[in-house]
Amino acid sequence: MLVHALTGDLETAQRWADDARKRLAATLDNRNYYGARLCLGEAIVAIRRGDSAGAISLLEKNWLVLRATLDANAMRVAEVVRAFAEVGGGVRQYNVVQERLIRVEPVIGTEFGFLGARWPEMQAFLVAHGMLKELGVATS
Repeated sequence: MLVHALTGDLETAQRWADDARKRLAATLDNRNYYGARLCLGEAIVAIRRGDSAGAISLLEKNWLVLRATLDANAMRVAEVVRAFAEVGGGVRQYNVVQERLIRVEPVIGTEFGFLGARWPEMQAFLVAHGMLKELGVATS
């Protein structure tokens, strides 16, 4: 689901999300882990559909579960995705965005490059915030 969301194939991502929800309802094994991954993917779908506020709400509602469940690298990705969603909040949100991005430091080269590989707006965000340091990617 996450791969389809990142590449912009939102309909396929939604189908995978729907299927994942059905499977989660039928099991107790690793439910929090898979639910956290699903939440991150659904937030990306919401952002790509233009609903950053919905993505922020979804992430906020589940943030403690994400923090308790995801490993450190996946949580860093969640911080970047949430910062990207929050960047549309204007000047008042700027400090919040910067605080999130500080939490993912240090960034090594292109480690977050996969987020923007097929998502031009995310790529521009990563470049603008120095998160693609060694890539030299053009933003247009």
